[in-house]
Amino acid sequence: MNLFDRLKNDNDRIGAILYIIYTLCLILGFVVILRILWVQVFFSLDDSTAALFKPKSTKVVIEPERGAILACDGRLLAMSTPMYQLCMDCSVQKAAFKNKPEKEKEWKEM
Repeated sequence: MNLFDRLKNDNDRIGAILYIIYTLCLILGFVVILRILWVQVFFSLDDSTAALFKPKSTKVVIEPERGAILACDGRLLAMSTPMYQLCMDCSVQKAAFKNKPEKEKEWKEM
């Protein structure tokens, strides 16, 4: 019994309609999957169009606001203090010992 005979039979009409809906959904699913694969493999934008979709990047340095941490009764629990970083640059001494090679040797030995 083929599909058209099922549609003529009133008892099996719902099954035949569901079979048609199932077949259409299956075909639509394959079409969607093939379209997704085509876009992933073969599709590419030209540079002028792609530039429109890229956001303009800007670098913004946000300085945090520091303040004191207070208890619920107003007492000072903690406060921010400036932090310093000390570095030593040994190459600065070369300019000081430029004309005095004996002092440079003495300094390097230390």
